[in-house]
Amino acid sequence: MCAWLPALALLAVESIASPASGDDADDLVGLAVVPGTDDGVAWSTRSIQSFDGSRVLLPGTGDVAAVTAASDGTVFAIRGQDRFGVAAPNAAPVWLPTPVAGKTMGLVVIANRIAWFVETDQGVQLALTADQGRHWKVQSLPFVDEGHLELRAGGVLELDGYIHDCHGGDDSVRYRGRIGSNHWRRTRTAAETAYRGPSHYKPSDGGDGPLTGAVDTWRWRDQKEQLPDGVSVITADARGRLLGVAKRDVWRWSRAAGWQALRARR
Repeated sequence: MCAWLPALALLAVESIASPASGDDADDLVGLAVVPGTDDGVAWSTRSIQSFDGSRVLLPGTGDVAAVTAASDGTVFAIRGQDRFGVAAPNAAPVWLPTPVAGKTMGLVVIANRIAWFVETDQGVQLALTADQGRHWKVQSLPFVDEGHLELRAGGVLELDGYIHDCHGGDDSVRYRGRIGSNHWRRTRTAAETAYRGPSHYKPSDGGDGPLTGAVDTWRWRDQKEQLPDGVSVITADARGRLLGVAKRDVWRWSRAAGWQALRARR
């Protein structure tokens, strides 16, 4: 870990909206695809909308910090530092308090649980809920600069991570733990190329733009030089087509059509 990196400064995917003012507050900063579909939502610091802009989801106070979606179309969001929103299809939106308060590092659905990565006064923590925010398990995370979490049978957690060391070279690591436990055991250290994402959280100063946790960062960087002006790549849809944002537009890339604007917002 380089000395210039803040001691527990991790960023997640989930969001990643920075505070904004004026017209910039309506610029899109994130995307979340409904798994297995081409549908999803785009968000700014103020609001969350469907890709085509026809629906507004989870209105409320406080900046939108992260959004993710489940395969049944339910959309989850964090507003401010301590509000968790649930918008299920054909149901009224619900806002619930989070188990801790802090800066969102990421929000992602993993094995029918919602995982919230959050930087608190106690360091970077993982909060997991299996019942859409009514009950949570909160635990600490080992330090990595960028991480991908998987849930195994019996409540076992595996965290693949990337550690940037500007003095001794970069490494990928793997840790194993259990839901609700603060004990993590390192089970692997390997070359940096062994970590290939997709990222669920990464440093806030990472410089690659917002991530929702759905995109393989190694793959989309291959397209970086071909991006239209102003487009930041955020994620990919079920067909592997890249999705990005520029100001108030959603852009989609495919091999057949290249980059096309979807006009998610006006």
